[in-house]
Amino acid sequence: MGAEAAAFVLSARTVDKEQVSGMWLEDRLWLLCRAADAVAAPSVVVTNRGLYVEQALALRALCPQLKTLTFVTGYDKIVQIFDARYYDDRDAALDELFSHAEFLVAPRGEATARDLAALLALPENVRYAPKVGSLAVEPSLAEVSSTRARAQVGLDDVDDSVRSFVRESGCYLNPVPESYAARGAAIRAAAAEPA
Repeated sequence: MGAEAAAFVLSARTVDKEQVSGMWLEDRLWLLCRAADAVAAPSVVVTNRGLYVEQALALRALCPQLKTLTFVTGYDKIVQIFDARYYDDRDAALDELFSHAEFLVAPRGEATARDLAALLALPENVRYAPKVGSLAVEPSLAEVSSTRARAQVGLDDVDDSVRSFVRESGCYLNPVPESYAARGAAIRAAAAEPA
């Protein structure tokens, strides 16, 4: 892809997932930082912005020297990005977004590069098509997702440290073990104390 740098982005506000469940955000951040260390290059950026247009503006402000800002997402996310219900003025928001960023889109589930091409060929999306590319990945990876891992069906698809943490903490069990709930409460209480 020719990228000079990469970063994992963790959003404290995810569109359509405003209520965090399962693993605490602090633990997600910790595990993401461990994953970043393991690949010895990417950074981790935490944002409180839910929409990609807001994230693009924040990242551009954080890194004004960026020549190109490319988000790597799954097909389900690009469908959401083009969905008018998330914007007061869809075209204005997307014009702003695509003036600051572009996207590489990986297949998810049954969706393929052909589905992405069809989405981009819609009259309301065609002007953004030059800023959206298809990311070729192994077909077996199309089923890998955090939702699947959270359901503990696909824990074999995640990093060893994540798999161990999920199994040992019980963070995705229903109900969540009291020990994990108490841990989150202690973290939040410590963060709220004045320095």
